[in-house]
Amino acid sequence: MGERFLVRTWIEEFLPDGDGVRVRFEIEKQATGKRCLNGHAEYKLINLATSRAIPIPEDIKSKYSI
Repeated sequence: MGERFLVRTWIEEFLPDGDGVRVRFEIEKQATGKRCLNGHAEYKLINLATSRAIPIPEDIKSKYSI
């Protein structure tokens, strides 16, 4: 208890189907700098009316692209 961790996240890529994004992450123990966990998650933009994935708008993509 009371341990501190450093969490890094970044967008690895917009998925080829255009309606999702892969986000990578790392978690390090702050006291030792040792990595405890790394991985990724994929997120989709969902239309609430249809409950289906929809393309991510270009204005949103441009804000998160380099």
